[in-house]
Amino acid sequence: MADGDDAAYDPMKDPERRPRRSTDPGWNYGYMVTPGNNNIVKCNRCGKVTQGGIKRHKEHLAGTGGDAAGCPRASTKLRREMYEYLEKNRRNQPLPNDDDGVVEVDAAGTATIQGSTTRPTSGTAAKKNKRAFAVRVSGKKVQSVAAKSVASMLRRKPEDIVDERRSRCSQSSMESSTKIEEELHYVNMQWALFFYECGIPFNVASSRQFQIAIEASCQCGSGYKPPSPYHLREPLLRDCVKETKLLRVKHEPA
Repeated sequence: MADGDDAAYDPMKDPERRPRRSTDPGWNYGYMVTPGNNNIVKCNRCGKVTQGGIKRHKEHLAGTGGDAAGCPRASTKLRREMYEYLEKNRRNQPLPNDDDGVVEVDAAGTATIQGSTTRPTSGTAAKKNKRAFAVRVSGKKVQSVAAKSVASMLRRKPEDIVDERRSRCSQSSMESSTKIEEELHYVNMQWALFFYECGIPFNVASSRQFQIAIEASCQCGSGYKPPSPYHLREPLLRDCVKETKLLRVKHEPA
């Protein structure tokens, strides 16, 4: 190839640098570093190379999936496009367990569990610990389907736990009472450092919503990743605005 051709070469226009039949929008903003190897993708916006296929590249563009900073040259529109595409195509089908089942609720409110024939989409341990629930009302179509663990169905809501605690009518749980002093001190130190580093007013610690957020995080378990700046700025802000409007409508008649 001549030097002039080398200077004009654009990997984004090279059909060997992307799957031939793929319609994934992620390929509009990146290409294979090595032709034929779609596991390693280079961003055509900032030049970052990611490993993990086109999904990992889309998470880089959206600023999710462990890449909280995201692509520094991605526009808000592009971030939203990639985030919505990832959410739309998220697979959340659990592996079948002995206790997998469908919960049917009749008109009297009686719930029964039947066997499930849900097929797995992956072998992750998280999905093995989930069961598929379809809530039906007799004689009507399925109203909602969601993947929930048994523990999550029996667990109390964070709001209820915090309200009871703030009313000073609650008792320490068995788990919290068995924590050694060193463990509790370590956790408290991390929160103290967070407050000092970010300049957060100390009275925030008395906020009901702050305590609910901590309880919800604890219930989610180890490995929970907090929302990225993009999530706080875009989708979560929109959801909070919607929820606030619903609460206002709910309380207006009163």
